[in-house]
Amino acid sequence: MSILQLRMLKNFMVVVLLASLLLLIKSELAFGGVYVGPVPNVDFKHGRVMARSIVINPDTDEPYLVEFDQDGKEIREVDIAGAKVLDVSILQAADYFFYEIQLESFREANKDSLAKGAELMARNEYEQREFRLADNKTVISKSSLPEGINSVLVRGQSNRLVNNAEQLVLLKFPFDMTQNYVLFSNQKSLIVNKEGQIITSSSNRIGYRTGFFGDPSEPQNNRDYRVDPDDEVFGPIEGIKVNVSEIVYRAGVDTTDEDGKYSFRFYMPFCPPGGFSFTTDVWAELKYQNFLPRGSASIPYYLRTPGYSYCAAEIVPAFIAPTIAAIQASYS
Repeated sequence: MSILQLRMLKNFMVVVLLASLLLLIKSELAFGGVYVGPVPNVDFKHGRVMARSIVINPDTDEPYLVEFDQDGKEIREVDIAGAKVLDVSILQAADYFFYEIQLESFREANKDSLAKGAELMARNEYEQREFRLADNKTVISKSSLPEGINSVLVRGQSNRLVNNAEQLVLLKFPFDMTQNYVLFSNQKSLIVNKEGQIITSSSNRIGYRTGFFGDPSEPQNNRDYRVDPDDEVFGPIEGIKVNVSEIVYRAGVDTTDEDGKYSFRFYMPFCPPGGFSFTTDVWAELKYQNFLPRGSASIPYYLRTPGYSYCAAEIVPAFIAPTIAAIQASYS
């Protein structure tokens, strides 16, 4: 049996036990006692369903770029010198080191042949330049550069012996290697613009600020699970079924709204004298799809928030019943 089925069986057994107690109570009431307790026995649940999400800056409508330490905690926001966050890329410094070594190695290995007279140029310069063969007369029909290539090493004119566009470019780089950016060996992350130029680097990991809820302008470290009235929920999930056990409790179900909120009132079984703590876990039914080339059915999975609902009830002499009822009402 699944965990969900075991819990449903447990709740069913509780109902059977309470039904037995109810029969016993009826016999006691026959001798002049008065039952004081909640009729009907109801409780209320409310909350939110949300997902961790990228935090959006309300002033720029863009994500925050931040540095993280090795434990994943935010250290500081990243200054990108007025550039738009959505116009830059976050890359590993190791990628730049790779292309830097590739360029240096090629130049050293071919200094007396292919690399002799070769020119390193940015994409914009390559696209505007005209290239001729070694005879300085024949113009080479150059090839267009693929998207994402921002600099190239072009064969020197003295080595352009064949009118072949594919032989014109010796090396291609996603970074603008003409920038000659000095990168220290301890650097891990880069912020790079669309032209492949490095805006800034860091020895920490750089990423987008993420969180469940809170103040978007503040680091989302060590947040608890209580949503304050002035908190912003960053990833509310709409249309999620939320419920307590529908077998044991009546009317205990709702669907989250656009803010991820749910609230419902539900009816519990009869409250026995001496009080009782009902297990009223809240379940949220979410769905996911396995990736398959031919598609797949939507598969449910469940999130559970443990919960308990306590009710108080007593059998008392008739003359003190109003007082006991008033006391119980003050605690409800």
